[in-house]
Amino acid sequence: MTMLSGLLAEIDRTFWLPPRASSTAHYTDSLFNFIFWIAAFFFALIVVLMVVFVFKYLRRAGRRAEKTATHSLWLEITWSAIPLVIVIAIFYMGFRGFVVLATPPDDAYKVTVRGQKWSWEFEYPNGLSDSELHVPVDRDVVLTLESLM
Repeated sequence: MTMLSGLLAEIDRTFWLPPRASSTAHYTDSLFNFIFWIAAFFFALIVVLMVVFVFKYLRRAGRRAEKTATHSLWLEITWSAIPLVIVIAIFYMGFRGFVVLATPPDDAYKVTVRGQKWSWEFEYPNGLSDSELHVPVDRDVVLTLESLM
């Protein structure tokens, strides 16, 4: 059972998305999965209801059309409140990930990047400047972008 749960966890983590390569990838992955499953749920719900209503309201001989509803306050509140709650949840999850990405740790390795017409220049904390980016392994890096005219 442990092997199966480990396999399912790995599939869940990498089936839709590539393997995580950063410490903050889980924010993006969880937001993607949340939106995907919400969309899948509503797709299935709409398809099932559509099939049910096609057969329920199929025109039959000798049956008169029923009067349709003109207004339902409860229905309008419901179909406005549910998307509102979903959008608030999506915003919260996205903003939480944004805040983590926008506030790097104090001990992050800081590199100044200068872009110009056909090249990049990377200036490192020790003053060294190079045309190739070199960063330490397993350490947060902050790239400050500048443009030369």
